[in-house]
Amino acid sequence: MSETAAIKALEKARADRQAAEKWYQLLQDRDSQDGRPFRLSLIRSKVTMMICGQHFAGGQNYHESPPALNNKLAEIVCLAPDNIKQAIDLLITDELATAKAAQESLEAALAIIQRAGASGI
Repeated sequence: MSETAAIKALEKARADRQAAEKWYQLLQDRDSQDGRPFRLSLIRSKVTMMICGQHFAGGQNYHESPPALNNKLAEIVCLAPDNIKQAIDLLITDELATAKAAQESLEAALAIIQRAGASGI
């Protein structure tokens, strides 16, 4: 990965994590009309899953989860908002891995520059 691409990937990972954290923090807020805490809603929530695999050559590759199951998966998230925190923790893990990759890319580029300087070029 180029240094520029590594930095862009890190910036995206950071922005994704920050957006998720900011959204999750909304659960700490209170409604201005009735003073109740903000809450997760199923009204416009949608969860879908996909199983990938092929029973035979030329067969179906992607198997979408059925709508009734999707509705229950969304309910599980709404009933246990800590699942959202777990997803944010995974975003943090991704960001850290992306940061490490960016650092390695930049260090490799710096080593090339230093070698060129040491050789008098």
